[in-house]
Amino acid sequence: MAHWAPVIIAFPLGNLDSDNFLELVKIVYSKARDQVCKTLDILIDQENQQFDSISRIRIFKKCWDKHLSDFILEKAQNKSIKPNCMGDLLEELIKHSSNESKEKAREYLQTLSSLPLPLKKDERDRVMIALTLLFRYPTADRWSSIWSILEQEPNLGRDLIESVAYRYYSFPGHLELNLNEKQLADLYMWLVRQYPYHEDPDHSNGVRYNVSPRDKVARLRDDILRQLENFGTPQACDQLERIFGKFPELRWLKQRLISARDTMRRKTWNALEPKDVIKTILYHDPIVSKTVGDNQSTYNIDLYNEGGNVSIGGKDITNMVKKKTFNTDGGDVITNSNNKNRGSVNNSKTITTNKIGKGKRNTIKVTDPKTNPSSGDLWNKILGIMTIVGVVAGVIGLFGNGIFNEQIKRFLGIDQQPSLSPTPTVPSPSSTPDSE
Repeated sequence: MAHWAPVIIAFPLGNLDSDNFLELVKIVYSKARDQVCKTLDILIDQENQQFDSISRIRIFKKCWDKHLSDFILEKAQNKSIKPNCMGDLLEELIKHSSNESKEKAREYLQTLSSLPLPLKKDERDRVMIALTLLFRYPTADRWSSIWSILEQEPNLGRDLIESVAYRYYSFPGHLELNLNEKQLADLYMWLVRQYPYHEDPDHSNGVRYNVSPRDKVARLRDDILRQLENFGTPQACDQLERIFGKFPELRWLKQRLISARDTMRRKTWNALEPKDVIKTILYHDPIVSKTVGDNQSTYNIDLYNEGGNVSIGGKDITNMVKKKTFNTDGGDVITNSNNKNRGSVNNSKTITTNKIGKGKRNTIKVTDPKTNPSSGDLWNKILGIMTIVGVVAGVIGLFGNGIFNEQIKRFLGIDQQPSLSPTPTVPSPSSTPDSE
């Protein structure tokens, strides 16, 4: 395998991102790691001399381990590597390696991004690439250094933004930044101030054009707003409201705020299960009262859910044991049925009142927040309504398909009406502008 490794790694394929080829490279790397790294070292030097980018590194997408990460980090620090090539190597490392290796790469980028900028072009370009990668792959502790540059060095900040736009918007796609809602909002407002909408290139005439650096910056600015709009959190809505307050002249931002709130509702909404919907319809906070005035009068009570209470004469008898006597204002109360735990399912009680004096009454009250004594009737009504709606919808559907049109017209004696709008005339080929 070691003898074949250079051939496989250096083989010129049109699609370096082919999954089958990536799997093959993974197998080769696992069998001949040292030989693969030696071959990769040669290929990186060749691309660095001939081009301004490194593409061969992409075939190792499934191979990133500590050995490869350490090798690439050391190679990127070599001063003979061009700034853009350095960026390609470190970006692949940050995208695919372990968190430990990513942090080492960020530490190196941080050492390059010290200010003021060097005068030599190569060193200055190296600093801009470092800042660009720190901007593209920020962490909570390192974003503050990028933001301080934007706030305190606006000219350098514009160079940085244009470097980011050039690197990531030369091809179709969107840029997603690992920033929170407030950081995105602050960045967007900075971009609107530095690159106002009224200064955007005007392409409304529909004429084909070459994408300029200013076009790419506008895409970056708008993508940040789009990312904030799609966050789907209350914090994102608050930040969009803050942005709209800062730029009231951008009236269309109000629509973006409405869209963000709609996204938030969709992402935070929890759909009810069908059984929960039915419970919500059928069980709706009833309070049942019955006045018992005769000796030995009986009232059957059912509690179906937790939270139910039974009281007589203002006194709670929910947990009264079987056949216990309970004195009320109206008389003695005896329960002569099973008395299960409070609120349990089918907690049925039969209450018997006796020794009621002349003119006295016992009022039995049942409070069960989730029980509707007439739920059966309500359910029958709902089924009836659903049946009627279904029949009407079916009839409308048949009419819409024209199944009964002729029969109805014959029954009502209606002749078919002519079309109100004339049929458009299609010009002959000889009358078209192209033929002239």
